[in-house]
Amino acid sequence: MPDRRFRSFACMVLVALLMPLVAACSSKRDSGTTPPSGSTASRTAAGTVATGKVQTGSDAEFVKGVCVAAQAFVDQVTKDTQSALTPQPGAKGTPAATPDFGSAFIALFQAIAPAYGKFADQMSKLKPPPDLADWFQQAQPQMAAAAKALKDGNFDDPSLKNLSTNPFPAIPDGPRTRLQGVAAKTKECDGLDAFSPEGSSSGFGGSGQSVLHSQKTALQAAATGTWTGKYGTLKFNSDGTADFNIKLCGISSNSTNPFGVDDSCDAQEFTGKVTVEDHGFQIANTDGSSSVLQAYLDGAGKLHVGVGTLSELADDRTGTVDVFAESSLTVKQDSCEREDSGSSATNPVSCKWVTENGQQVLRFTNALGDTDELIWVPGRNLVADPTIFVSTYSK
Repeated sequence: MPDRRFRSFACMVLVALLMPLVAACSSKRDSGTTPPSGSTASRTAAGTVATGKVQTGSDAEFVKGVCVAAQAFVDQVTKDTQSALTPQPGAKGTPAATPDFGSAFIALFQAIAPAYGKFADQMSKLKPPPDLADWFQQAQPQMAAAAKALKDGNFDDPSLKNLSTNPFPAIPDGPRTRLQGVAAKTKECDGLDAFSPEGSSSGFGGSGQSVLHSQKTALQAAATGTWTGKYGTLKFNSDGTADFNIKLCGISSNSTNPFGVDDSCDAQEFTGKVTVEDHGFQIANTDGSSSVLQAYLDGAGKLHVGVGTLSELADDRTGTVDVFAESSLTVKQDSCEREDSGSSATNPVSCKWVTENGQQVLRFTNALGDTDELIWVPGRNLVADPTIFVSTYSK
């Protein structure tokens, strides 16, 4: 079984690669003006962009094409990354060893390369609506450059630097909303939550559940001054910006921290204008993209921040959980079901509540067939990824 540190990283990359198109790159609001059509570029057979005019088409065909390409990409990457990150048996029947982070990183991107190259090629052949011609011109060179870097093994190429956030320009909000309506009526988009609005974290088939226990007001009040903890520093500035330096190392079997949450990696920096959400913070990047971090305040007034699953359940711990980068998990009194991406059908999932480190923990089988855990947050009607639950900050 792959170490969760690597599986979590794989999920983050999958989200980054798919969300810009399926969730419509909507992290940046448009001014409301419509770009002129036809003044951009035409595609070559290889999927690159040349000076000229983009050939445009209908909303329906574009939406269908995006969803078909996206679903094929998700299916192939899920399969290929699982294979790449599964330790191979040792010599003469010795136990398989979990790969070190460096080799796992390389294996992951090598596995993604064929799927992303095909995805970029399929996207290059689509005909965007006239009011997205300019956006298409900007998006295609970035996709082509990222696909080439992945294929060539140039993992430090500048075209890949934003894959953990958003490598594409934002689609104007008017066209995005229109296409979202089309996607809702398109069979090929079932389960993809295509062209979802700003701040959505459910682009891999999230349930879109209504928020009943929002902490937006409490988080807004907490977004001042400096918070510190074992996993980093959160600084909220008076001008509405924030500077986070936090460790997002995932979970490792080698960690001695509660729930195996690792702290051995370098901190990542997130800086920019901060927007408070119901259960998190969104930080605008200089390139127009944004980084979404899940967050909540516990009963002791400590701030928990990280990347992963953070979802509401009812008082009796039942409901639908939007599992980060995977699918919707319906938690019942004595069983669980999953609705996988691209399918409206539900399948039974092994799950049970256990006590671990003094906490109530839901153990369930994830989409890769491994065991995952979510921790019940007392008094908050939330279940949280262990990385979020353990990453606490205080003033």
